[in-house]
Amino acid sequence: MPLASVKVVDLAAGMAGAVAVRILTDAGAEVLRFEAEGGDPFYGVYPAYRVWQRGKTIKPAQDATIAAALAEADICVVGGEAHPDLSATRSAADLHKQYPGLVVLDLTGAPASFADDGFPAVEILAQARSGMAFEQHADKPFAFPLPIGSYGAALHGAIAALAALWERPTTGKGELKVRGPDLDNVMSVYGSYHMAVVQKNAPIQSLADLAKQPY
Repeated sequence: MPLASVKVVDLAAGMAGAVAVRILTDAGAEVLRFEAEGGDPFYGVYPAYRVWQRGKTIKPAQDATIAAALAEADICVVGGEAHPDLSATRSAADLHKQYPGLVVLDLTGAPASFADDGFPAVEILAQARSGMAFEQHADKPFAFPLPIGSYGAALHGAIAALAALWERPTTGKGELKVRGPDLDNVMSVYGSYHMAVVQKNAPIQSLADLAKQPY
């Protein structure tokens, strides 16, 4: 397996983190996942959540055990979805400073450059921010059924972490890789779809033409 010698610590919550780490697990990485004493509430949110955890060694989240695992790890995944029954996950920036050789993948609601980068990494919020979810039912927002943001974050996050790991022998240190799971990925897919529709209806010749298109 290509990642047989790679050690991963999974401290993320929710779909994007679970799937991103599952990609690494399927490629042969040795994964230690730490869950809070009360359990991970996302087992009750996503029917496939338990499947996404297959191949990982799951242990209770104890500071000493986590610190020992991080000292030997190559990649650590943090962040992910917010949930009222979960406390905040470890700070990616602090982990990056404390373990200079560690590649840290931080799954956030929006990229660090975004003006409101503190909003939770929740799929429906990202769809709303991107313009994809723009209608409202009587009791809830209309959401695109395929969680593009979370799947995109998982795939792009895994790629980013492996790219940083590949580069580590050259730089001699790890990297902090921040992915905006929902907003970045939803906007890229929605933007591509919108542009395809616009081009089909009225080919764009200039930026001025683009500015005239309805949104």
